[in-house]
Amino acid sequence: MRSLRISARAQAQLREISAYIVRESGHRGLADAFRRRLVQKGRRLASLPGTLGTARTDLGPDIRSTPVANYILIFRYTADTVDVLAVLHASRDTIAHFGAG
Repeated sequence: MRSLRISARAQAQLREISAYIVRESGHRGLADAFRRRLVQKGRRLASLPGTLGTARTDLGPDIRSTPVANYILIFRYTADTVDVLAVLHASRDTIAHFGAG
């Protein structure tokens, strides 16, 4: 089983998502639950055999993505880990975010 690593950028994005949910809903518990859901998706990717998600060669070599509600988890498999590189709202320009293209 691979381990899950969350980049500093993705961790900051998770905090921003949580802050947004609290600001808009007024419910810290809702924000915490959604953050757990995003992280759990990463753990699931790490625990399952094989290669999941959609190949995103437009973002860089070996980069993949998978949706979680209105967000996109951007990640990469290595031999021992699943590295979460970013967590972006689905409406964001993912290619511009990565400076690809």
